[in-house]
Amino acid sequence: KTNIIPPKELQHITPVWGMRDANWFVNFPDSAKKVMQIYTENDSGPVVDGVITITPTVISKILEITGPVELPQYGKTINGGNFLAEIQEEVEYGPNREKPKQILVDFAPQFLEKLGQLDKERWTEIFKILTEGAEQKHILAYFKNQKMQETAVKGGFGGEIKTAEKDYLAIAHTNVKGSKTDAYIENSYELKSEINTVGLVEHSLSITRTHQGGKTAFGFYNRTNYDFVRVLAPEGSRLLEINGHSVPGFQPIVDYGGGQGFVTDPELAAYEQKAFRLKPGVNQFSEAGKTVFGFWLVTEPGRTKTVTLKYETPVRTDDGRYALLVQKQPGTLEDSFSFSLNLPKGKQIIYRSPNLSVSGDAVNFATQLLTDTEIEIKFQ
Repeated sequence: KTNIIPPKELQHITPVWGMRDANWFVNFPDSAKKVMQIYTENDSGPVVDGVITITPTVISKILEITGPVELPQYGKTINGGNFLAEIQEEVEYGPNREKPKQILVDFAPQFLEKLGQLDKERWTEIFKILTEGAEQKHILAYFKNQKMQETAVKGGFGGEIKTAEKDYLAIAHTNVKGSKTDAYIENSYELKSEINTVGLVEHSLSITRTHQGGKTAFGFYNRTNYDFVRVLAPEGSRLLEINGHSVPGFQPIVDYGGGQGFVTDPELAAYEQKAFRLKPGVNQFSEAGKTVFGFWLVTEPGRTKTVTLKYETPVRTDDGRYALLVQKQPGTLEDSFSFSLNLPKGKQIIYRSPNLSVSGDAVNFATQLLTDTEIEIKFQ
């Protein structure tokens, strides 16, 4: 009904903000409410009570239990191994350009029918997939009903930016005009930490992305990956240095001040009004009580790119305790994460979380970010 001005990072590829791009905020409840609002108020959809998101990973795993779905009208047999690629191929290159996602409309009832016909014995496997999907953030939910929303948050699938007692880290990747290439991107993160001369925890964070596409059978996996990255740190954190980021110089494709009837979205405007430029290609935001560093990372097929940020947090360890919450981005699979903390001289560890190791004066930890991860160290 109205032409809503999109987020600044999207203005070089679309003149208006639609439901398709409304999953913009890192805090999922805010994105979910925006999806609902645009769907109802701007797209003439009915009023809805909530949003449930499910990644293709969950559907693929369920298809391994139900067996394949035949779609003869498309000449396709959809199974757990090819679900994502076959659906994307039809959406991107299929003959139905008026309704390119019609294949999902045709797939869904057959899929649900096969699910409903499963033997009761196999539902244990389905419940396991759904439980793991919620734990690993492949299923998120937001509800208007307060009790239902509290259940989602308590169950760990609310997708909200969490409150941390001490230190906090979340890395949010947003694939902007990078086609579907995130499916072929490998992420690894290295966080090197120390307590600086004024007693504050200081980090050196390296974000490495490897583009494995370029030679696949599908063109949408072979394109350049344009990634808008947001690093969330404790409120009051200060960026000291950043290296390796991209400065693409994107420009809006329309003039929003030209009297063409464009309107601003209040929540988006409030989000962007808090942002300010730190250096070319790097902005600082504020979201859900966190300081956010935003920048571009452009990776060509077959290439590896690394961005390194050095930043100071307001976190102190005067009480002999350090704690870190690393919040996993929903939908990601097996991002690698490693952590090390150099202890102050003369300090000895009296407690450390399981799976942490000690080497000299450093505490080390490595994992695959399947779920949110918490680290705690006590020393004296």
